[in-house]
Amino acid sequence: MKTGLIYFLLIATSISSFAQNAGWYTDFKSALKNPENVIKLRCNDLDSLSGSIGRFIHLEELDLSLSRITKLPPEIGELSKLERLKIWGTNLSSLPKEIGDLIQLKYLDLGENQITELPKEIGRLRLLKDLHLESNKLTSLPKEIGALASLEFIDLHNNAITALPEQMGKLKNLKTLILGGEAGGNPIQALPKELSLLLNLHSLMIMDCMILEIPEEILALHSLKYLDLRGTPMTRKMLIHIEESKKGAEILEDPGK
Repeated sequence: MKTGLIYFLLIATSISSFAQNAGWYTDFKSALKNPENVIKLRCNDLDSLSGSIGRFIHLEELDLSLSRITKLPPEIGELSKLERLKIWGTNLSSLPKEIGDLIQLKYLDLGENQITELPKEIGRLRLLKDLHLESNKLTSLPKEIGALASLEFIDLHNNAITALPEQMGKLKNLKTLILGGEAGGNPIQALPKELSLLLNLHSLMIMDCMILEIPEEILALHSLKYLDLRGTPMTRKMLIHIEESKKGAEILEDPGK
C-alpha cells in the first residue's frame, strides 16, 4: 500500500513537472516564478486577479472559470499573444476597455457572469471567432460589435437584450446566432432586417424570445438551415409561413402549436 502511494506521488510529480516544462500551469504563484515560460494558465481558485497577470507575455490560453473574481485589471490587455480566454461561472460584472487590446484573441467565453454591458473596445477583436455571453445581465450590445469581422459563433441567450444593433449585419462570417436556449431567452421583439446580409448564417435560435415574426429578407437566406422557434409567441399562421419558406430546413417548434 505504501509502495503504491509513493509510486502514485512520483507519477503525479512527473506529470506536473512535464506540464510546467510544456508551459502549462494551474497555480498562479508558481507561474509567476517563470512568467516568460507560461503558455497556458488555468486558475480556478482565485479570489481576485492582480495586475501581475500582465507579466505573462507569452500566454496563449487563460482559464479563470469558476473562480471568485469580480473584475479584470487593466493589465489584462498586455497579453498580446492570448488566443483563448475563458472566464465563465464567476462574479465578473464588467470588462475593462483594455479587453480590446487582445488582438490575437480567437475564443472568448464570458458566460454565466453578472456583466451588464460590453465596452465599445470589444470591436477591436478582429480575429475573434467564438463569443459566449450567455446568462449575463446584458440589456444591449454596442454597435462596435459589428466590427468583429471573423466572428462565426455568438451565444447571447438568457440575458435582457431588447434589441440587436443593425451593425450585426456586418458580421459576414457569422454562422450561429443564439438568442434563446434552455436557460432562457431575451425580451427582444424583432430582428433587424440587416441580418439578411449574413450570407453564411446557418443556425438562428430564438427560443423563449418575444419575437412575433422573422423578416422575409432573413427567411430568404439560402444558408439558413436551422431555426429554433420554441417558446416564441408566433402564431400558427406565421409558423406555417416559415415552414413553407424554409422547406428542407430543420425547424424546432412547440409541439401541438
